[in-house]
Amino acid sequence: RPGCRAGPEGVTAMPRAQPLGADIEKGPPMSQEHLPEQNPSRGRLYQRIAIGLGIVAAIVLLPLLADSKGFDRAMWGVLAFAIGFALFALYQQGERHTAPSADDVLAEDPRAPVLYLRSFEDDEEAVGLEYSLSDVMDDVGPFVAVGRPGDKLPPLGVPRSWQRDEDWQPYVIDLLNRSALVVMLAGRTEGLAWELGQAARRLSPERLVVLVPNQQASYERFQTMAHEAGIPLQLPPFPTRDAARYGADNISGLVYFDHDWQGHFSGFPKSFWKGNSHEISTSSTRANPRIRLALKPVADATGLPIQMPRTNYFLIGMLGYLAAALIFIGVLAWLVSTGVLK
Repeated sequence: RPGCRAGPEGVTAMPRAQPLGADIEKGPPMSQEHLPEQNPSRGRLYQRIAIGLGIVAAIVLLPLLADSKGFDRAMWGVLAFAIGFALFALYQQGERHTAPSADDVLAEDPRAPVLYLRSFEDDEEAVGLEYSLSDVMDDVGPFVAVGRPGDKLPPLGVPRSWQRDEDWQPYVIDLLNRSALVVMLAGRTEGLAWELGQAARRLSPERLVVLVPNQQASYERFQTMAHEAGIPLQLPPFPTRDAARYGADNISGLVYFDHDWQGHFSGFPKSFWKGNSHEISTSSTRANPRIRLALKPVADATGLPIQMPRTNYFLIGMLGYLAAALIFIGVLAWLVSTGVLK
């Protein structure tokens, strides 16, 4: 995608997109300058080095931490944290070198894709959101996006495809025509306005979802952008604090549309008792069941196989056993202190 993009008025001149990979053997070889500089062999090496050094560091540092005291223990702890942080960064760098592209994912998965659209300026802050969305959208189809021009390596999160300046719009049009669902993070760039106009033109309303950021000003700029571009959809007002009480990954909730492009806000409900036990460990995994529950109107309207989180009876049972054990210990301590038990 170039820095200066065609606005909605140029859409009618856009040639019909060919299927991905069409005419791949025709003409001169295509330039690869727009692609990230990935080296899978180097990436696997980075990952192996990070794992190996992590094991060595644990073997060396854990006894030192156990035997030291006071200031020395604090210093060893700081050193262990710094080494762990550096090795984690090295492992992630390896992941970026080995990350599959959107084209690889689409070639391996025959299902209709789920397209993720956003402003490139939001990439840095949306990594956790992308992980959560990827896990949810995997129920539907391969979750893909267009990459930001100039990326030296793919960012972690949604698989991306990097296109030349003259190719990104036909590529997006082709994906829109084939997508089972389109998820858009509300932003304010010209390219996103063009994508929103194309989505409104080519999709049934039920197959577009707009993610609402926590910042009211950002969402209202998105509303203004859509209105000024003449895009025929009705976005609801920014949600109240009560409606967006249980946000996730800097997102207040999402907007889904009915058959006449009337938008409705769907907040993320409280979901502590929903989902798998490991999904209460981090903010990103906690977002997973909330996103699924907020997408229920979309799943009902489209018939897409978005799995709703189940009540976690194992977690409820474990907390119940813990509460019973604490009550038992408290009663036992009271009986001993009063002399009933000796």
